[in-house]
Amino acid sequence: MRLRVPILRDMADRRAVRRHHVEWWVVAAWSSLALMVIAGLTAAAGTF
Repeated sequence: MRLRVPILRDMADRRAVRRHHVEWWVVAAWSSLALMVIAGLTAAAGTF
């Protein structure tokens, strides 16, 4: 049973990294979408 504990901890660490990685992809996607919307609005207003 002692051999499985480091493996479980390693798997938990990998899940945490994956979860964090997914969160950063979501943040990057939303920020790029927001930048495109802002650029489109400024272009439509004629100030860009």
